[in-house]
Amino acid sequence: MTDFTQTMREIFGEYRTLLKRYHTREERAEKILTLRLNSRMSSNELSMYETADAIVADIDEKIKGMPRGYYSYSGLENFREYLANILGQYTVEGSRVLHRTQKASCSMIKAFQYIAMPSEKLSDQILMRLFSCNHDIANFGTADQCKQYEETLRKHMSRSEPFFRKVLDNFLGDIYSRRQHDRAVNAD
Repeated sequence: MTDFTQTMREIFGEYRTLLKRYHTREERAEKILTLRLNSRMSSNELSMYETADAIVADIDEKIKGMPRGYYSYSGLENFREYLANILGQYTVEGSRVLHRTQKASCSMIKAFQYIAMPSEKLSDQILMRLFSCNHDIANFGTADQCKQYEETLRKHMSRSEPFFRKVLDNFLGDIYSRRQHDRAVNAD
């Protein structure tokens, strides 16, 4: 069982407990069925992710229109925030749920292997692979990961300036795009 699966199972149990506080038996049974929280709950990570996302939306719907802080005493808002933060640590790719920072770490390892290649092996194919790594590191990496990766690229400039300039420019462009996206999301 993965960390994600175990965490989601615990969260779903906590949410069932919260449902007991706020709903009648009939309402609770309907929510459990609607959100697929019954005993035959899928252990498929994508289904679990979708269920957790539906729980966040369900809580948002419940607290919408209520006076600010109405549910905070009971912990419903804190639970919603906790679950949203956990979901924010993951991304869905196809039918897989991936931890964002781990995805960036894997891409950094690949990139470092490409960067360490002898200069005569730095081809357009390697450049495209590094661009793919750049995208993952810029979009899923922490600030420290991005800083370390940028420093590594700058250190290797002396080996093949035109090649590493392209890689660095592409990475900085991906970082800029991520910041623009984050600003747009935060503005909403």
